[in-house]
Amino acid sequence: MPTLSPSLLRLFSTALLAFPAYAGAAPATDGIGWQWGECARPQFTAVMVALDKGFGGYAIEVAGEGYWIAMTERATFVLQVADTREAIARIKISRPPVAEFDEQAGWRERWLQDVAARSAVTMERRMLAGGVELLSMTKGTLAGKFVGVSLIVDRQRKIFAELDWRRIERYASPADVSEMQETVWRQLLPCAFPAVEPALVKRN
Repeated sequence: MPTLSPSLLRLFSTALLAFPAYAGAAPATDGIGWQWGECARPQFTAVMVALDKGFGGYAIEVAGEGYWIAMTERATFVLQVADTREAIARIKISRPPVAEFDEQAGWRERWLQDVAARSAVTMERRMLAGGVELLSMTKGTLAGKFVGVSLIVDRQRKIFAELDWRRIERYASPADVSEMQETVWRQLLPCAFPAVEPALVKRN
């Protein structure tokens, strides 16, 4: 049986995302990831490293309370700088059971706020097109393997995208991390969420 090349698979996935009314179902998390990877070009490239289908999840804890993050599917990508191949972020795009989306969104936000508080920084919130939210925190020091976390909450497609920002050698201070994040957002957001104007993204 003939198989599609990775480039054709990405093109097919992007086409389904562009015409959701004809797709008949919510776009797959890997299709969304490939679309975002195309959006991030030419400055960045995205490589899929894992795809999990079926029910699964993991536990989180916030202020002594536990919660199970249930997922029906998850695609994991690594975002790289195109010319240097530096891996700057791990992107985990997941879809929870539909009935649990709002509750899970609340827990994920609480978790990120807790991570920010323990790092002595403030979580940032941006409102994007279509009610999409971008929540982010960046560590105040370049300690550990990861130096920040961002969470995209897409209520229309019922997905979450967590970006774990990796520490790379070129970073001399947290300001360099923030600059890299802003470069990614300027490239990615207007394409992934077409109504977004980079200069007009609301922060609070």
